[in-house]
Amino acid sequence: MLPEIARRAISFYSQPGDLVLDPMCGIGTTLVEAIHLERRAVGIELEPRWASLAAKNIVHAREQGARAQALVLRGDASRLGRGVLDELAGKVALILTSPPYANATLGDPRGGHGIARARACEGRPVTAADQAHASRASRSCRYGPSQASVARLRYGTIEQALAPTLGTGHASRAGIEESYLSSMAAIYTACARMLKPGGYLILVTRNMRANGALRNITGDTIRLCEHAGLVYQQHILALLATIRDSQIVPRPSFWQLTHVRRSLAKGEPTQLSCHEDVLVFQAMSTDRST
Repeated sequence: MLPEIARRAISFYSQPGDLVLDPMCGIGTTLVEAIHLERRAVGIELEPRWASLAAKNIVHAREQGARAQALVLRGDASRLGRGVLDELAGKVALILTSPPYANATLGDPRGGHGIARARACEGRPVTAADQAHASRASRSCRYGPSQASVARLRYGTIEQALAPTLGTGHASRAGIEESYLSSMAAIYTACARMLKPGGYLILVTRNMRANGALRNITGDTIRLCEHAGLVYQQHILALLATIRDSQIVPRPSFWQLTHVRRSLAKGEPTQLSCHEDVLVFQAMSTDRST
């Protein structure tokens, strides 16, 4: 998640002193921006590597003058309010997170020949350490190695994800294989348990291509959250762009550009996505039984 998106969401949808939660906090962008804006923050992260980086980023933010407190815990987001942070159930003003883009692969621009272009963008030459990294880095990688990571799962169908036999933890349903969508259904249901009446859930996501087809991650996410009892309020397009000479100039990531170029080279018509989808939901009911 871009820091500017996190700052705007936190500023608009919460007040100083409010509790902000990121159930899939990654390196802690939400937490850092929250404590700079004088909100209390809690992050949950499954992967130990990212949890460690998030904790270090919080320390760095405090050294830069952030006055509020933040906490990072390793844990399973689907267990929120049912074994994880039970004492905070029904008390969170804002949940802000960027979920994994299903089982899509993410590129490392420093792998292979990409290292020269990456360093050129930074205005410095390639070093021996850079070359050593490039020899080890894969051109594409997953979110994390954990067996419990939802990013390793097949995408699944929305019909199966909305089946009534919802299990505990990551979705477990009789006769139905666990999928990304079924697991996210359990996570969004857990998020609904944590929000106070009138609290907000904001998700930053993006439709991604897999095997040449564009997945409707945004639309499926809306259905999952509504199924969890949350009210769909708004869909905001966050442009990945800058203004130069009074013109809007796209600022896609290196990996987005590389992915599109490779697709076009294979004869696959592919458009360059220059926005992220910011989805806003609100908890209106005091019933936390779901």
